[in-house]
Amino acid sequence: MTFPPKSVMQDLAALALGNEFVCDPDTGRMVVLLDRNRAVEIGEEIDELFRRGWAEEKDDEIRVTERGRYWLKRWLGVVKYRLNV
Repeated sequence: MTFPPKSVMQDLAALALGNEFVCDPDTGRMVVLLDRNRAVEIGEEIDELFRRGWAEEKDDEIRVTERGRYWLKRWLGVVKYRLNV
């Protein structure tokens, strides 16, 4: 399996770990708020996550699917990160 670009996988991780999702009024992009006042702006990579079935919109929320969690854990193992997703 060839993984998508690192930016796509990092956005997948942000979605999996995010506590809250807001829209940046200046850019119109979604921002994922993480612990300790950290935020990640989600770019066009979200389209790739939807296309692969790794994220879905449900009840006005964007969620990582089980399939997305599976591939995120595989990628984290390859890049030697350890996150509780």
